[in-house]
Amino acid sequence: MSRINRNGFAGNARTTCVGAALLAGSLFLSGCSLFQSTDSACSDVKEVVEALPPTNPDDTGVEIMPRIDQQIAAAREAQGVFADAEVPAEFQDAWTGMIGALEENREAWQAVTPWKGAPGTEMIGVLELGSVKQKADDAKNSLNAAADRHGFASCGTAINWQY
Repeated sequence: MSRINRNGFAGNARTTCVGAALLAGSLFLSGCSLFQSTDSACSDVKEVVEALPPTNPDDTGVEIMPRIDQQIAAAREAQGVFADAEVPAEFQDAWTGMIGALEENREAWQAVTPWKGAPGTEMIGVLELGSVKQKADDAKNSLNAAADRHGFASCGTAINWQY
């Protein structure tokens, strides 16, 4: 006859240890799965970013916007993996912030490509681009910090976002 022991398991000491080992093993494996799927998704994003031609100082929105679009698409795909893997909310929020910063950057390039305004509006566009670049830098720093805190090194500084 089994009874509930002090550990909350039914059975004798042998079945309790086996049950605890199986539970610990499944938790360990699910943890491994989380890191593997997250690492794989981040590696995919890194490959997309690294395959893009480097941004030159004289590039215009015509060259830059498609690069940003590719990064956004790859980041959104990875975001779905993170949700399925139930990665920590702080990391997911930082990743979402990076996507938002890329989208805002793309919108700023769209607004200034080609110049459509009255004389002097180019300066306003340049200031806007500088502002969204700073926001993207801040989002990248937040993502790097969250990735480091949660052990997702391949999702942080390993990705050299272009914007």
